[in-house]
Amino acid sequence: MQASADEPTRVEVDDARRALPSDAALTLRPEPALRALAERAARVLAARTGVTVTVGEPPPAALLEAVPAGHVAIALRTDAGSAGELDLVLAARESTFFDGRLRLAGRHGAPEARAIAIAIEALRETALATELPRSRPASVSGHAVRVRHRVRLRADGFPWSRYGADRLPLAKPTIYLRALVGLSTARSAMLLGPGTGLGLCISRHCVVLEGDLPLLPEERSNATYRVRYRFLNFSARFQYRPFQFGPFVPGVSFGLVTRIGTASLVGTDRSQTVTDIGLRTTLEAALRLDRRFEIVLEGGVDLALSRARFINRAGDVLVLEDRWTPWLITGLRLRP
Repeated sequence: MQASADEPTRVEVDDARRALPSDAALTLRPEPALRALAERAARVLAARTGVTVTVGEPPPAALLEAVPAGHVAIALRTDAGSAGELDLVLAARESTFFDGRLRLAGRHGAPEARAIAIAIEALRETALATELPRSRPASVSGHAVRVRHRVRLRADGFPWSRYGADRLPLAKPTIYLRALVGLSTARSAMLLGPGTGLGLCISRHCVVLEGDLPLLPEERSNATYRVRYRFLNFSARFQYRPFQFGPFVPGVSFGLVTRIGTASLVGTDRSQTVTDIGLRTTLEAALRLDRRFEIVLEGGVDLALSRARFINRAGDVLVLEDRWTPWLITGLRLRP
């Protein structure tokens, strides 16, 4: 969709001579099929401009421009080759109006509502920068001659985007709790414990920071001593979820994982802080319970690139990590 405009010339205009007063409230007048979309756009527009924005009755079918000052007519174009295009008409004072066309994607969701709000904001900004003529427009057969200002809504060199022209998509937070179930391939030992995550999402895709706390310590030994190993998992991942099938949302992710822990020599008070770093990749399936919450089942594999080691005073080394560690989690997510 496209939702930006040529920037109006910034000149000082007396508020009394503006085509639209700076504090004028706006009333959106959508066709019935566009009312729900206009109501969402009104909330966005009010937050962006600081003026009162309401949603009124449908515009006149015969002439969109025949709306009072401060009203915005919103209608789908019906002529050939205009599928998905809207006509937007902002009426101003003294028979002056500002209009433009906006191309939308097929859906009528939050991105489309935001695009409409940005487009109406562009019409309003142009009206605020337009000075009315000192003399009123002439009339013909008793009817005032309307002064039309065409506002070009364009992409300004940016690729077509369902977020709306040169505006960056809005990132929203996500937070979740989960339970870890892991397996050590070398020892058949379990990794059990709670975890949490925090991140930012654009649409269904997220960048997240996560932490897991295995509750059961691991033990490694050689011919002469045994080491108990406790650690925390931290990871940074990109979650990619391009598809949604009803309430089911599959996805994949990849990123970095590190462990920070303490290795203690069993039977003594000697301990060392040890760390490692690796790669993490996962597959997941999420079931949406409503717009905000989802239950997730996720399986993954960690590949240790630099494995944690316990170094004894004698100089011998005991490797504490497996090269490959598969794991499985289930959890509850709050998604934007």
